[in-house]
Amino acid sequence: MKRLAHALLLLPLLLAACSTPPKDIDVHELSKFVPVLPQAKVKVLWGDELGADLDQYLANRPLVHNGHVYMADASGQVSSYDLDSGRVNWQVRVPARFSAGPSLGEGMLLLGTSDAKIIALDPRNGDVLWRTDVSSEVLAAPVAANGRVIVRTGDGRVIGLQAASGKQLWVFDRTVPLLSLRGSSTPLLVNDMVVVGFASGKLVALSQHDGKQIWDVAVAVPRGRSELERMVDIDADLVYADGVIYVASYQGRVTALAADSGRTIWTREMSVYRNLVKDGKQLYLTDTEGQLWALDASSGATLWKQDLLSALAATAPVVMGNKLLVGDRLGILYWVDSSDGSLLAQLPAKNVMQASHVDELADELDHVNDQFWPDTVGMAHAAQVVDGRIILSYRRGVIAVLQERH
Repeated sequence: MKRLAHALLLLPLLLAACSTPPKDIDVHELSKFVPVLPQAKVKVLWGDELGADLDQYLANRPLVHNGHVYMADASGQVSSYDLDSGRVNWQVRVPARFSAGPSLGEGMLLLGTSDAKIIALDPRNGDVLWRTDVSSEVLAAPVAANGRVIVRTGDGRVIGLQAASGKQLWVFDRTVPLLSLRGSSTPLLVNDMVVVGFASGKLVALSQHDGKQIWDVAVAVPRGRSELERMVDIDADLVYADGVIYVASYQGRVTALAADSGRTIWTREMSVYRNLVKDGKQLYLTDTEGQLWALDASSGATLWKQDLLSALAATAPVVMGNKLLVGDRLGILYWVDSSDGSLLAQLPAKNVMQASHVDELADELDHVNDQFWPDTVGMAHAAQVVDGRIILSYRRGVIAVLQERH
């Protein structure tokens, strides 16, 4: 395992040409359309190369909690790092292919697997507390509260487990369409309800206690003749704030609903499968075209739209102060002004790898054409911002923790 040294990046300006890229451009041509921006000034606190690549279609996102970073990969390795120093607290290898998590709840790390298991670990040392079988692959991180663990499986089921033992308490079942996106939105816990989005475009509220349905709303309605045209998956995680649930669907709508009843407050046509983020009165999102939007959270009206990253397959945005951070398939992280959507700065993966002394990857990046790298060094997941730290995960299996330098 490679350890990453502390480093400071004071990066020069890019001189590449900037224009709006055409749709469906070949991946090897993408670098021609990277916008002209100053390079971000950041300090690389630490980073590490995991034992396996990170699949962007799995929900193995880093979890940051109480000064620790927890990470799991498809090879079965789970690691705990110190957030500030990168020191390894513990590492374990479990005979499982993790496909979702870790999440934290009821004092446990919770993970889902591609072979239909839920595994609970002790966050202090990685010891397995319990494991239980579910009905199919898990592509959304389990959530836990009130003595229960709620699991969303790929076959349309929502399962309630006893947190202490993993014993099944209840099951809610919905039919899955013949064709759907690979992924699931994370169940949302609101008061004593669990709210779940389905591939049918339905949003359902269930009782956490017994799984009985409380309300059911069609967020999107399938249209078209082919199964492809009729896909309306709810894969973006739901957002809850001040009694309102915000939900988005693929080839469907972005909608705000009253959490207590499912009553629609506003809705607008838009295709989204990446996560939404709400900050104050604004709702930020990236649509399926890679365009970044700011909407008025009270009405859904457009405040601004940024389309210069469209062909670069931008990730979901994350809020950092008065800016947004957005990554792309080339491994570039962008700083965006949240007030008007203007692009401010960027940070390529290559600079993070080299400055952090990930020796093998840095050497490879030095000796190959940059256009070879889009599908291996691209962002595996959206960035996270916790306690002033920026947590990045790249598809080649590198995680890095940065701090902005003013």
